[in-house]
Amino acid sequence: MKRQPNILIILALAAVSFGLASGCTGYGKVSDRTYELAKSLVTICNLKDEQSLSKLRSLIEEEKSGAAMTPKEITWLEDIVEKAESGSWESAGAMARKLMEDQATPTGG
Repeated sequence: MKRQPNILIILALAAVSFGLASGCTGYGKVSDRTYELAKSLVTICNLKDEQSLSKLRSLIEEEKSGAAMTPKEITWLEDIVEKAESGSWESAGAMARKLMEDQATPTGG
């Protein structure tokens, strides 16, 4: 007798795949320093400024020895920089904006 796959597992995998494919991964809370660098990344990406991007990469490297940013935050920024370096300026800018937007907390009213 042939076993049929569990429909719930298939649906869960489909939902996760859809979420990842549509960019529904959220960034967690970040330090002020990470927020500042993400803000700079948005500007750099809008200008498609390779020289400033290189300088920003150096700043991120320097942060690895400091305590202002977590390793996860550094990885997020490095991923955005790599996207820009590959020529996907718009995608990189969108990623940086998303990182910043994810810091906003809703206000009650």
